[in-house]
Amino acid sequence: MNYFKRILILLLFTIPFQSFASNIQVKFKGVDEKALLQNVKLFLSIYKESQQSADLDALQVRRLHKLAVEEFKKALQPFGFYAINIESTLEENKSNIRSEWTAKYNVSLGQPIPILNSDVTITGEGSQNNALREFVYRFPLKPGAVLVHKQYEAFKIELIKYTQKIGYLNAKFMENKININLEKYIADIIIRFDTGPRYHFGKIKFLQIGDPLNETLLYRYIAFKEGSTYDASALLELQSSLSNSEYFSRIEVNPLIDEADNLAVPLEIRLTMRKKRSYHFGIGYGTNSGARASIEHQRRLNRNGHIITLRGKTSERINRVDVLYSIPLKKPASEHLALSTYYLSQTTESRESKATAVDIRRITGLKSWQQSIALTFERESYEIANESGSSNLIMPNVEWTRNKFNNRLYPTFGTRFTAEIWTANKIWYSDVNFSQIKLSAKYIIPFFNKNRFIFKAIGGGTYIKHITSLPASRRFYAGGDQSIRGYGYEELGPTDSQGNIIGGKYLAVAGIEYENQIFQNWGVAIFSDGGYSFNQFSDNIYRSVGIGLRWRSKIGPIRLDFGWPLDKKVDYPRLHFIIGFDL
Repeated sequence: MNYFKRILILLLFTIPFQSFASNIQVKFKGVDEKALLQNVKLFLSIYKESQQSADLDALQVRRLHKLAVEEFKKALQPFGFYAINIESTLEENKSNIRSEWTAKYNVSLGQPIPILNSDVTITGEGSQNNALREFVYRFPLKPGAVLVHKQYEAFKIELIKYTQKIGYLNAKFMENKININLEKYIADIIIRFDTGPRYHFGKIKFLQIGDPLNETLLYRYIAFKEGSTYDASALLELQSSLSNSEYFSRIEVNPLIDEADNLAVPLEIRLTMRKKRSYHFGIGYGTNSGARASIEHQRRLNRNGHIITLRGKTSERINRVDVLYSIPLKKPASEHLALSTYYLSQTTESRESKATAVDIRRITGLKSWQQSIALTFERESYEIANESGSSNLIMPNVEWTRNKFNNRLYPTFGTRFTAEIWTANKIWYSDVNFSQIKLSAKYIIPFFNKNRFIFKAIGGGTYIKHITSLPASRRFYAGGDQSIRGYGYEELGPTDSQGNIIGGKYLAVAGIEYENQIFQNWGVAIFSDGGYSFNQFSDNIYRSVGIGLRWRSKIGPIRLDFGWPLDKKVDYPRLHFIIGFDL
């Protein structure tokens, strides 16, 4: 007898456990909206078990199925559905020794519950704050709206964040609740929020690590004063201003809220100084300039923040040396005075020129714009076509620039705009009278996913009696990487009687490009450029079309373009190779 018992026990243990298990398939109907369905799947235990390939016995399956109705309610109530009706079925399909289950749920959502009363009351010092009242006015769950719990919770979080941001650091909810009346099928919202008193900025202390600056200079970076209303956005602006300067490698702006005394929050600003001297080297290539190299040495001279910069650039066509002396002004974050001198030599398709200049310039930030007002003395000698000459010019000039983008390396949206005005007159000892304006703009917009359209436009005009009186570097030319691709650098412009390019009074260039990203860091482009440099509006317009390859490398964007000139008889495209940012 014992022998047969042992055999029976052995046989029982050798039968696979899955023979008593079941597979579950869950089907939904009536829950089509993505957010609702996603929440149902998160709440529904029977669905989660089915996704985990769990083998459950019949008792477990029926228990999970029984829980489903209440779980459906919990999943859908946050979206305002309190009157749902569910028809559920559970079917067992036996196959040999294995059972398979199908759970079906046909959901009727009904109408979402509406809000009858929405009472948001602000008390405390901030109750009369217009900005806070405007913030509360934007509360989305007004009477008549559908109750969505996610919006309710998000508003509470944002209300706390906003009030603390503008200085009500003790703000808190005195009461916040939602009353649901299922008989009348309505909801009431009650929020009682007390801002408490408003804090202000206390004493400001700088801690400098390394060769320090004068604190009088540092205080000029601060747009607020001790005793001003506490505002977290002002601290972010201060952080940004200090970061954009050339003095610091690390900035920490710390409000010491726990040490606040009599509602005054002291600030500790910890600054790690950059080294007084720095060197930068660069190499590159562009079809406009050829192979190029650059070196820059920058040195902070004193505790007042004066900086001298020595910069040299050399290439096959353009060579330049600059000496720049920079002095921070009253608002050093956006204002400084620049004294500079430079030597520049250029050799292009149409001209050779050498210029030496001395320049004094005041640079000021105007919100998203930068303004530069300058007086420039420039001496130039040049050869163009069959003429040669020299000039001495004293030129007041002004420039406005605006550069905005969402990503420096690869912007999918961005704009760049530059406007320049130059003038010279014999009254202030220039050799020639002229006035000139130049405008340039570039606009990048996304097109599906990561594809882009790029638009560019360049225009300019010169008021002068005879173009031959104007120095070569002040005339307009077209053609090249940044102008009309498919043509050489500055090879397009008005000509003399012998066909030599002499440059023009006016310039008009435009282009459009479509870029398609094909891999993570690779893209292809098609483009079309057109325009001309001219003295008469009847002069020829030059056009081109082309294709390009794009690579977002670690050293910056690299562009390889093949441009076909449409108004020049050639059998091959011109290659344009550019390393540099789009904006």
